[in-house]
Amino acid sequence: MYAVQSLLLLCALLLAGIVRGDGPLEKQCKETASVEKDVLEFMDDLMEQFSSLKSKWNGRDCDVCQYPSVICAGGPKKKDMKVAFQLAGQKLSGRQFPTLESSTIVGLDLSHNKDLSFPVSKLFEEKKASLEYLDVSHTGVTGLLNCWGTRLTVLKRKGNDKLKTVGCGGLVYADGTAATARTVLSFVCLLVSLVGLFSLFRYVVQWRM
Repeated sequence: MYAVQSLLLLCALLLAGIVRGDGPLEKQCKETASVEKDVLEFMDDLMEQFSSLKSKWNGRDCDVCQYPSVICAGGPKKKDMKVAFQLAGQKLSGRQFPTLESSTIVGLDLSHNKDLSFPVSKLFEEKKASLEYLDVSHTGVTGLLNCWGTRLTVLKRKGNDKLKTVGCGGLVYADGTAATARTVLSFVCLLVSLVGLFSLFRYVVQWRM
């Protein structure tokens, strides 16, 4: 199941008056990293927040695209690279999550982390945030997600009744309320078409008689 989600994925905490320092990965990989600096910042913040990720990522080389749970796509140059994080089932927990400030990170799979419960606004409050794929199914992620103004094309939230959505009916894929509404609309359109065809058929039959 996680392999399928990984394929789908392919498609820095700043406080007032306080400057954020470089994390371990940033210091190690400033010049040679395979991705932009903002991705390293986000990874350092993730490691600081979740010890299970720290044990997997710290001490590795600077080709972060080879790290477990990190998926990269794009050209050989940093500015052409797009990155997604496959963090499903990692036993992440807590009510905090790093602020997403990267235009390079386009996918985030947090599914099946039932004890992870932070406001979804953390992922979209920065203008640089460019998430296109988000999976928060079977998590405790909360709040109201307004898809208008975001770059989301895929939203998965099955098994999460704490997250509310608005304006998500036009996504390429969305489960939950938005998808249900779209499915109902499609069914109604199909029903109207069938009724129209049946009426036309009756008219033709009567005309021939």
